[in-house]
Amino acid sequence: MAGSQALGTEAFDWDYVYAASTLGLSRSWIFWKITMPGCRSGIIAGSVLAFARALGEYGATSMLIGYTPKRTATISTTVYQLWRTGDDSGAFMWVMINLAISATVLLAVNLLERKQRKR
Repeated sequence: MAGSQALGTEAFDWDYVYAASTLGLSRSWIFWKITMPGCRSGIIAGSVLAFARALGEYGATSMLIGYTPKRTATISTTVYQLWRTGDDSGAFMWVMINLAISATVLLAVNLLERKQRKR
């Protein structure tokens, strides 16, 4: 990747896998002990992005499933329905809950990454 930092399998040196296979190590051992730790940052970045996308998802939920309170409600659809009915304080409360969840997850991921770098 020119001009940016490669993540995941693009940054992984596959020579380690080839060397391990020539030593007779099993594929599962190579995957769990060499490949997964080597791709950890890309996997974490992808997981955080997928989580953020799912947390803010509104379009697919409202178009495919609709909004049924306590059955198909997500935070995004709840915020919209509360705003639409004029309950701005309720909508704001759910926005703050969504923000707290997001901040907690990002903080936890950053702390885990910092802890891994120190090793």
